[in-house]
Amino acid sequence: MQDGYQIDIEDKRGKKIGYKTIYMIDVPYHYIISPHGVILEGRDLKFAARSNTEYDMPISQHITVRVDGDFRKQQPREKQVIALTELLYTLAKKHNISVNNIVYHSMVADSDCPGKHMIERIPAIRSELSSRGIAGDPAGKCDGCNADRIKKLKKELGRENI
Repeated sequence: MQDGYQIDIEDKRGKKIGYKTIYMIDVPYHYIISPHGVILEGRDLKFAARSNTEYDMPISQHITVRVDGDFRKQQPREKQVIALTELLYTLAKKHNISVNNIVYHSMVADSDCPGKHMIERIPAIRSELSSRGIAGDPAGKCDGCNADRIKKLKKELGRENI
């Protein structure tokens, strides 16, 4: 594991004004991918991720990966996409995870995470994983995801376009 990771600091208008390095004994995610495509180990897999988000399935069933960046506003860097694909491939092989169960935050919770620019990349990542032998249908639904409940919740909150 690296000795820390950097996060952007933005002003109230969302303009990047700097960064800070985070040093933590424990982070809420199992893995973090830096803006430079470096894969950092976070929370040990024997511990559930931490989150203040309500999920359709228990978070104890998730392996969480944070890709650093604001993908509502910016495109993920190619190094990040490559690192994410490789990490997901390794985890899927090791833990027998179907490509159907490789999902992003807003598929299983009321969230706009990871942002439209990363969401646009997920079908190609899932297809790549499928072509490399990960079982499942890259266009298929996640086993256990409750898309109807999430859509209803988003509509109630006025966020149905997220």
